[in-house]
Amino acid sequence: MEPYDQIVLVGHLPPPKTGQSAAFEMLMQFIQQKGFTYFVVDIASKNIHRTVGKYDFNRMIELLSSFRSFLGHIIFSRKIIYLSIAPSKAGFLRDFLFINFAALFKHKFVLQYHGGGYDSFYNNSNPLLKLLIRFTLKKADILILLSEYLRNQFYFLPFERPKQIVVQNCISKESKVSFKSRVRKVGEPISVLYLSNLIDSKGYFDLFESIILLRKMGIDVAANFCGAFMTVEDTPESISNTHREIFIKAVNDQSLNGSIRYFDVVSGQQKEQIINESDIFVLPTYYIYEGLPISIIEAMASGLPIITTEYRGIPSLVNDGVNGFFVPPKSPQKIAEYIKFLYENPSEYNRLSLQSLEMFNSSFTVDMVQEKMISVFQSLMTVNNRDML
Repeated sequence: MEPYDQIVLVGHLPPPKTGQSAAFEMLMQFIQQKGFTYFVVDIASKNIHRTVGKYDFNRMIELLSSFRSFLGHIIFSRKIIYLSIAPSKAGFLRDFLFINFAALFKHKFVLQYHGGGYDSFYNNSNPLLKLLIRFTLKKADILILLSEYLRNQFYFLPFERPKQIVVQNCISKESKVSFKSRVRKVGEPISVLYLSNLIDSKGYFDLFESIILLRKMGIDVAANFCGAFMTVEDTPESISNTHREIFIKAVNDQSLNGSIRYFDVVSGQQKEQIINESDIFVLPTYYIYEGLPISIIEAMASGLPIITTEYRGIPSLVNDGVNGFFVPPKSPQKIAEYIKFLYENPSEYNRLSLQSLEMFNSSFTVDMVQEKMISVFQSLMTVNNRDML
């Protein structure tokens, strides 16, 4: 039987630089370093301001071009196909097309879901779409999830197929974050970092309001906000286009220009400098598609205490009271209380900082993740019978 020794990687390459595109780019590096023969099909939109989950004419043209490239790689020999799946109607129709067409050629499939909320997408679908989702995803040999806490979102699939494997996110070896714990002293100013797309449900405005509260308490606190303003499916574009202006105006109205800075999307040396100069990382997210945020992993590698929500896969990263604190969604007051606590208690800050770094080193280094990902592909290369996995 023809060996499955070539891989077709279908996913999102940067730009734009997101957690998902960074993870896909790193997967390419893993495959390349192992010496596998591979081909890449980029399905990312290059419009960083588009509404997540919505497809316009230009987006359809991008995907048709990607599908044409995909066809060129799959029709001549059997391969292992890796695809990052999406939790929206338009995204699933793309996945349906790629997976079911490739299935005609007896390829093997590794699907990965980089977020959370797939169960919400499934539950809100009509009976026909639910049937198509089950029919399509069951074709996978392996389904990769980011956390044990995210397994139950695929409750509707048979227990035996696809095989679900947890492979967490990581950051690249080239990252120049500090990889060391922090030490604070009494009375030092404190800097807070928000590093993610600026979507309402990721809680960036809750952090903004907490900074207002802290300044009124006389706490010497500053905050950096880094990321692109984006919206989610079914949010009017007119609202999306004004979010940045609303945020900048709020900063000006509160006379916080010297305390709050907005950097848009950051990368490379600028991103590393901002992380390394920060003291606390805050991501009070309740975003429907949240999974295992790479930004939190970057913060852990930098020895930052984390303030976040007990949501989706985040409990795999944060142990409440050990390397950070959980806050309820939409709770600026609680965010402010924990920032104030760390500001006033340097010994506790130092303890959480050390624990963040130790938790990173114990589970989230690139070597650990690379080993797991490579083993997934190797298992399919060495087993001819799809059901033997």
